[in-house]
Amino acid sequence: MMLAFPLYFELVNDLSPEFVSFFRWFSLLVATPVVLYSARPFFTNAFRDLRSRHLTMDVPVATAIGLAYVASAWVTVFGGEEVYFESVCMFTFFLQLGRYIEMQARYRAGLTGNALAGFQPMVANRIQGNGSDIVATHDLAAGDVIRIRPGETLPADGVIVSGHSTLNEAALTGEYLPETRSEGDPVHAGSINGENPLEVEVRRAGTQTRLSGILRVLDRVQAEKPPVALAADRIAGVFVSRVLILAPLIWIGWWMAGADNAFDITLSVLVVTCPCALSLATPTAITSATMRLRKLGFLPTRGHTLESLNTIDTVIFDKTGTLTRGELSLVDTRTFGNLDADRCRQLAASLEKHSEHPIARVFHQIPGYAARQVQNHLGGGLSGQIDGAPLYIGHRDFVEEKVGSPAPEADTSKGMEIWLATDRGWMARFTLDDEPRPDAREAVQALQNAGLRTILLSGDRSGHVEQIAGRLGIDEAIGQASPEEKLRVLENLRDQGHHIMMVGDGLNDLPPWPVLVCPWPWEALPI
Repeated sequence: MMLAFPLYFELVNDLSPEFVSFFRWFSLLVATPVVLYSARPFFTNAFRDLRSRHLTMDVPVATAIGLAYVASAWVTVFGGEEVYFESVCMFTFFLQLGRYIEMQARYRAGLTGNALAGFQPMVANRIQGNGSDIVATHDLAAGDVIRIRPGETLPADGVIVSGHSTLNEAALTGEYLPETRSEGDPVHAGSINGENPLEVEVRRAGTQTRLSGILRVLDRVQAEKPPVALAADRIAGVFVSRVLILAPLIWIGWWMAGADNAFDITLSVLVVTCPCALSLATPTAITSATMRLRKLGFLPTRGHTLESLNTIDTVIFDKTGTLTRGELSLVDTRTFGNLDADRCRQLAASLEKHSEHPIARVFHQIPGYAARQVQNHLGGGLSGQIDGAPLYIGHRDFVEEKVGSPAPEADTSKGMEIWLATDRGWMARFTLDDEPRPDAREAVQALQNAGLRTILLSGDRSGHVEQIAGRLGIDEAIGQASPEEKLRVLENLRDQGHHIMMVGDGLNDLPPWPVLVCPWPWEALPI
């Protein structure tokens, strides 16, 4: 545009031919790499479309750019009235800018799939005879036995043949509390081993694992186009074919009428009728809406999400990390001896600081005492000594076994119970719970006021799911649901004619019916 600006004055002032020629040649020098490099995707796609007989917007775009450049170069070399180098450059820039913005949005969505792919280790420790070898994960086959050390991620689905440990299965279930697994229990790729080494017999490896199935769903989701974009492509196909037929007829008509500027008129038709609204407005509008949702804390994961929002009648929530904070907190302390609640919490912290379990982290900020001979009893709790006196903390059954007497009668708590005792008697019961987010009830109420049905669908234990649903006023609660069970629930609702939106907080919520993911704390829905 800067180089073309002096030429505009030729309309009102007489410029020397040398001056005009100089700026035309310089404009040709600048526009040539734009056409040959920046606009190359348009020409490549246009030739592909012509070969496949499937016309898209790239055909008139490439035609207009090519004709304008060739005509301008002809005028520059042999003389003539007008050149269009600045139009070629600006046309290419705006179209590529729109596509760049669209691809940026797709790239950010792709980061979700890449993060999930990071849960798959590249190598595995395969047991062979009396030793073991490090092999690539894709070389594993059904029947192989692999060793999983504490802190390592399982590379395949299988069954534990030796060992007893806890597994963090958050990548698959979304629940942050590790699950205890022993010999004969099934395990899945993406789970992280906790305390003890395990030997696992591989049942499914590579693309057959549950985690690989999730990745395939994500790839399909990211590759699909929104319906409005598909509609734009269909309209463009019909529109482009009509324009390509109309343009040469216009040139013939004006040429036969004796017009000297028949080519200019034809080129104007190609440029003006080029479906810029279809090629720019559609992806730009979708991207703008997507970015607005991201600022509100939402990430749409399906192409049809934005267009389907006005048709939904049912909203299904995940629990952990979506409606709740996603971490345990101490909500109640009940004492049974002479010590007050603060002293009991300090004694509990003295043992729990020796563990990195999510339950133990609740007590890490509480000052404690020096504990000795601390032992971690897998799936049970911790034991140790303080000033020579034994101390136990953990689940009721574990502490009852160590103390040798039943736990005292107490009001039923609504969260997870952790008990503290010595060999001389019971000391306290701590109630831990995953508290709802402060704005969760307001969001649920806003949806219900808009006439939407709300459902809580979670893999957590049913009692806690029902409790959270009751506190937030959610219409229905379904707990202890695996990803496959979640999918069945959603399919049943769909078969009943419901239009569903599922809202979750992490990767495990994508496979069943991915629509919206809330990867960070979110405000009440702007209904």
